[in-house]
Amino acid sequence: SQRYKQLIVNCATGIFLNFWILIRFPNGERREQSFLRTDKIQSIYRYIDSLGLPGVGNYKLISSFPRRVFGVDQMGITLEDAGLHPRASLFLEPSE
Repeated sequence: SQRYKQLIVNCATGIFLNFWILIRFPNGERREQSFLRTDKIQSIYRYIDSLGLPGVGNYKLISSFPRRVFGVDQMGITLEDAGLHPRASLFLEPSE
């Protein structure tokens, strides 16, 4: 299971190379995906869109603690700069 895979760490620097993002959907479904630390928030949106899940239209991603909304304006931020390391949980909230 992806959940139990080890995080990849650069031994020389101790920097996490992969970040694991758990995405929680309004219907209770959960998906976990690995991203590079240099990937941007847009990569998470692309992953969600690629799933083709029914009922997922316009949405924004929200971290619970600290509460932060990742919407269109944050698409260019890296996961590292967004503080989503080495693991994070995001909730998909429908938007209008």
